[in-house]
Amino acid sequence: MRRLALAVALLLALATPVRAQPWGDPDDDRVKLDPEKLVEDDFWGQIARPNYARYLRALRIGKDELRRGHPAAAEARLQEAIALEPRELDGYLTLGALLSAQQRWAECAATLAEVRKIDPDYPDNEYAFKAGFCYALAARFEESLDEYRRYQPGEGRSPYVKYWNMGDTYMALGRLEDAIASYRQALALGDTEAMGHFALGVALDRDEQLQAARDEIGKGIQRDPSLNEMNSPSIFFVPAEERNYYLGFIQQERGMRALSIAHWRTFIAKQPAGPWTTRARDHLAELGGPRPSEKELIISGAQPPNADRTALSKLITAAMPLLSRCLASDPPAVVRVDIVRPAGGGARVITTAAPGTPAPPNAKALACVRGEAEKMKLPPLKTGTQTLVFPVVAP
Repeated sequence: MRRLALAVALLLALATPVRAQPWGDPDDDRVKLDPEKLVEDDFWGQIARPNYARYLRALRIGKDELRRGHPAAAEARLQEAIALEPRELDGYLTLGALLSAQQRWAECAATLAEVRKIDPDYPDNEYAFKAGFCYALAARFEESLDEYRRYQPGEGRSPYVKYWNMGDTYMALGRLEDAIASYRQALALGDTEAMGHFALGVALDRDEQLQAARDEIGKGIQRDPSLNEMNSPSIFFVPAEERNYYLGFIQQERGMRALSIAHWRTFIAKQPAGPWTTRARDHLAELGGPRPSEKELIISGAQPPNADRTALSKLITAAMPLLSRCLASDPPAVVRVDIVRPAGGGARVITTAAPGTPAPPNAKALACVRGEAEKMKLPPLKTGTQTLVFPVVAP
């Protein structure tokens, strides 16, 4: 799980050159006005580097296309620039930023790696962070750690993010002790984000520090009860099913049994022999069979006495084997059931994909659950209208 801002301004900042150009002073007004013309007018420069003016032109057009939001055209020009001057850094830097924005992590890592080959001591700080990020998402974890260690947080990026991302990389390598230490350092530097607590909770869980893990997940839920950070487009997981592990644990601690079951199953299906699969199976076993928890059964409108609420819960639990059988071929899906029932009968059943489901249920499953729910024998309602809401997950 890692955070990266992908704004175009930041992408182009990655490609800001820090070396003086070999053909002149970068503060020379003529360079600022028309560097390509200056190179073209330099006779001996043309002899020494015949492709340099064409390189500058291709690079400029590539950057312009990127600013205008034309990534394909930008990529073609940047590739042209690199082919013309393969020892110049700007082409690789700008192309790497573009590939990062498109989440083409392996290509991004390969492109940015050329910078270190050409200049092993390239000093740009932001480059180190973004190269570390692309390496990590491309599963080049040791190289990722090397770049993150070079990175010194400055203006515009909290030091929290460096150690958070390093923790993720250590976790991917199975180095739980280092991951836990890195997450703790991140939280010590900026205890503001729920994701840091979630990450530390997952690492502690995998290290079988169970109560400490639950405590951290609880702190994360307190800070972000709606899980907005978990759903942020700037958060990435490597591999992608790590997200299911996080959500399996988080939803379990929130008391959302059906969603937790679905996420644990999804993680196990994608990593049947992974290093953390046994822990996921342990969590799944703790949850037991699919039945609505107290938090998952929502009753609105006419409120029943407590005894009637208990009876309704028992009726739904008793119907669950038939309801959940509808999802037997669709185990990652969770269905939300709404039963709207007025006094005097005539209940209406609505089935939809539950918010937060790892995968949407198919139409056949929705129809099957609706049909089984319509058969439920609920106690008659004397006055008003009542709505029952509960989830259904595969058996």
